[in-house]
Amino acid sequence: MFSPRVLARSNVVPSLLLLAIATICPRASAQDCNAILEHGIFDKTATDTLRIRTQTLINWLSQTEFKSFAEARDAGLKIGFPIDGIPVELGGYSRDNEWSQYQASLQTLDISDTKILEEFHQTVNAADQAIVNAWQVCILNNKGISHAVIEMNDDPKKFTLLLVYDAVGEPYKAKILDFSIAPTTAICQPAIWTYWFWHDEIPTGGRILNCSRQTSTDAIQITGNTAKGPLSAKLPGVVPAVPPPAKTWHTEDKDGKPYAEYWSPAMDPNCTRHPERLSPKRRCDFQHTQIHIGESKDPFDTWNLYMDAPGPVYEVGCKHTGQNEMDDRGIPEGNTGHCTGHINGGDAEIEMYVKWKQLW
Repeated sequence: MFSPRVLARSNVVPSLLLLAIATICPRASAQDCNAILEHGIFDKTATDTLRIRTQTLINWLSQTEFKSFAEARDAGLKIGFPIDGIPVELGGYSRDNEWSQYQASLQTLDISDTKILEEFHQTVNAADQAIVNAWQVCILNNKGISHAVIEMNDDPKKFTLLLVYDAVGEPYKAKILDFSIAPTTAICQPAIWTYWFWHDEIPTGGRILNCSRQTSTDAIQITGNTAKGPLSAKLPGVVPAVPPPAKTWHTEDKDGKPYAEYWSPAMDPNCTRHPERLSPKRRCDFQHTQIHIGESKDPFDTWNLYMDAPGPVYEVGCKHTGQNEMDDRGIPEGNTGHCTGHINGGDAEIEMYVKWKQLW
């Protein structure tokens, strides 16, 4: 990633870069700078990995000030990057209709998973460049004015505060008249000192402060004044990670339709007449057992029908349609329904169904 820190560390900006930025972006006023920095910017250094950049974008999207996906999208567009490419659904929550739950799900993502990174990488890359361009234009077109900007971190409790001043002549430093950070539990190092007998300064090239907040939900507000203009920056709190609700077993889908499947037309118990009705998920097995049942002198063979289901089977129905079949019964066997019975002649078809449960 490129970094706004480059501007804070050096006044040397190649003329070609200046030309490119001026060509891409309109001139920015001090008010434009405030709009650009309203929700913080991304840290961008040459060593940043896609994982770190993705986590930073996730933290940005998780800001509590975004009350809807539309608000987050508008904030991105103000800077120059669209976020429509992020997943439409996370953790079973819609970004359009269940935004706060969606934000909480963002914080539970395992971004070491390459599939997750792939879903975000296009938005991440666009956001990186757009924010850097907007920030550079803001600073380059407002020389001689002091600025404060917060760089977000992949750790939502940590952030970097940049105090920027790019002199156009003497004095080459901007005296800090007053400075505060809220809440008081937030800490920045090195500390800024403003007493009647001593005032820290922002040199040309800027100052970098490494900061942390007690919890990621704390909203940070930086306020102050310098001899070269006010300092103001904020970092909204991050929506806390909330594990998705525990999944439970259901016998019906969300529309109230039972999870059930019927084998119809049915199968003959001899498994011979309708081979086209068989498949890897629907199987038939005829066993020439020739057993005697009760007081009957006629030997009985055994038939078995099997139906696989997408989830655990809890009910199996069997029904014979002839006079020579008996003892038909359904047996749930994991994700398979087993229908079995006996036959002593004839091949009347067996009707069967299975009901199962789904976890969601």
